[in-house]
Amino acid sequence: MRLKARSLKRAYGQRRHDFRIGQQPNYVDQERTCLNRILIEPRPLPEIKKEIERLRRSNGAQRAMKSDAAVVTAGIATFGHKAADLFATLSSEEQDAALQELVSQIAKKLGTRIEAMVVHLDETSLHAHFELRAYNDDGVPVSKVATFQVMSELQDMTADVLGQRCPGIERGHKKFHRIEVGADYAETLNRSVKKLHKDLPDEIAARQGDLKKLEEEKRQLDASMTKTQGHLQRLYDKGKLNEKEAKRLKTYEGRLAKKEAEQSEIQRRQLDMMTKLEKARHALKNREAEVQEHEVSAREKMEDAKASLVAIEAVAEELEQGTLQQNDAGKIQMKDASPVLAAPAGIRKRLFRLARRLLWCQERLVRKENRLNRLSAALKGFLKRQDLSDDARAEGEELERGLDDGQAF
Repeated sequence: MRLKARSLKRAYGQRRHDFRIGQQPNYVDQERTCLNRILIEPRPLPEIKKEIERLRRSNGAQRAMKSDAAVVTAGIATFGHKAADLFATLSSEEQDAALQELVSQIAKKLGTRIEAMVVHLDETSLHAHFELRAYNDDGVPVSKVATFQVMSELQDMTADVLGQRCPGIERGHKKFHRIEVGADYAETLNRSVKKLHKDLPDEIAARQGDLKKLEEEKRQLDASMTKTQGHLQRLYDKGKLNEKEAKRLKTYEGRLAKKEAEQSEIQRRQLDMMTKLEKARHALKNREAEVQEHEVSAREKMEDAKASLVAIEAVAEELEQGTLQQNDAGKIQMKDASPVLAAPAGIRKRLFRLARRLLWCQERLVRKENRLNRLSAALKGFLKRQDLSDDARAEGEELERGLDDGQAF
């Protein structure tokens, strides 16, 4: 079970995936999409956002929500290989009841409510997507409530709830427990999705190679056993054996028993290798969805970064050319504002705020320069008077030299 905060923009994207709206990734089996089960219809996101704003105000929040603030917390409930096989033995009604109870308990633990829920059967294995309101009833973000300890408790809860509905499902060993019983720490670290997606095909290829070697060993052993059985059969058919033949019979029987034991061991290793190979294949398929999600997220971030850079360059250029201005209502006006309007809301607000401040500083500097020019002209006129004392004239000329020597802008 995993949770992830989603802003309004990303929540819309998540819903397109969860409820199969529009184009879907290649790993989705379109012919099975009709089998997906919507357990809770999604509540409109603007409605959820308004409720969150009310909860935040009741908690004493003064500032408005940021544009990238979480609106929902997206969750996914998945199963390991063995647990998936066990869960598949339940009827669809029993599966839905178990999953709904689980998500209800999670929402209760976090102090929030369920906003949407759907079961997917059109990917490699059954899993459930769900949404929770991103703020609890006290107006506190779920991301702050879901600490490391709470997430660990939620994993325990997941195993308990599903285990009661489907006996045999158990919680996996915690990382620190695996270290305590002797596992290498490096083995307990989760490989990144990208790296795992690259490593698994190599792992599958290696296991296929090992399986092929075992099959060759078995083929050679079967041929040897067939030969030994032939020797034995000829001796059995002879009936009465002399001393030398009896000794040879005992030798062949010993060899055959040894080869049979080797054959059993090879078969055991084959079965073990095939099980590991199937697990690796299963893991590879299960990771495709995660890889796709990470790639989409990375592309979105890259697009946001590019749009932000273009917006910054546009503002800088118009400031330099003097085409960026502020009207009487205090709004920023540009010759071409489209690059800024296309940027993420957070960057757009900061750029306009910075541009407004720069224009204010520029206007203030111009006013000071004009005032200084007027004072300089007045001083020149003052020094032309004939009734000035020597001390006043000297002081005035000193001020004039100071103005003339001032730093140019």
